[in-house]
Amino acid sequence: AVLNACVQSRQWKGVFWVFEQLRRNGLKPNGPSYGLAMEVMLQSGKYDLVHEFFGKMKKSGEALKALSYKIL
Repeated sequence: AVLNACVQSRQWKGVFWVFEQLRRNGLKPNGPSYGLAMEVMLQSGKYDLVHEFFGKMKKSGEALKALSYKIL
C-alpha cells in the first residue's frame, strides 16, 4: 500500500524507506514490489534508478513481467 502511494505522489525516496523496512524485518521484496519501485522511479524521472531496480529484480530471481518491460 505504501508503494502504491509512492507511485501516485512520486515520492521516490519513500521507495528506499519501504525497501529498508523490508530488509530490517528479514523480508525480501517480491516482483510486484520491484515493479512498483520501477514505476515510482519512472514517474519521478529517475531513469537510472529504474534500471537499478530492474537489475536488482533480475538478480533476485523474480519473474520478469510485461509491466517491468513496459516501464523500461
